[in-house]
Amino acid sequence: MKIASTLSRLVNTRAVYMVALADDCRTAERTQSTGVHLVPVTWENVNDVAKVRGDATAQTMRQLLVDGALGVYVYMDGEFAGHFWGVHSGNEIKRMWGGVDYGPDEVLLCWGWVDHERRGLGLFQSLIGALVNRVRDEIGSIRIVADVPVDPLASLAAHRRMGFRLTGRLEYVRVLRKLVSRKEVPMDDSAAEPLLRHKSP
Repeated sequence: MKIASTLSRLVNTRAVYMVALADDCRTAERTQSTGVHLVPVTWENVNDVAKVRGDATAQTMRQLLVDGALGVYVYMDGEFAGHFWGVHSGNEIKRMWGGVDYGPDEVLLCWGWVDHERRGLGLFQSLIGALVNRVRDEIGSIRIVADVPVDPLASLAAHRRMGFRLTGRLEYVRVLRKLVSRKEVPMDDSAAEPLLRHKSP
């Protein structure tokens, strides 16, 4: 067990689907349930995440603000319930998570999370919609992309319901945090429906 645990730390293999939203597309505003509030992340509220996810995550959120990223927090019945961020590439191609490339002039949606006890209530879709519309308001017409897990497919389904389209599958391997293998295969969005129909319950 110790050997397997050590190897899992040394060797990281990841597979994701890539999705994208058209440059000028906004997402439909979702009708929020009573007690649900979506707000931009600011220096006044950025540390609220620490109440649920700890100081280390709060430090990451603060650094995202320093770097100019756009974030949205969601609260339910007055309690912190989730977050989502958008990072602008600028005029360069940038790399996130050690293998996900985006840019130039794209926004990558990242650091999406909803409290386990509040999943299945549509909060993640609400975060997607609020973040996309914030990007549109503050940056304007720009391609918005995201990487979503191959399994489970809930994130792919949520993004597609909000207007995103499947563009490819990416697999990469890192050893000691160094990228040793990366393969990205373009996919047509028509492949998404069969995937979602056969997803695990």
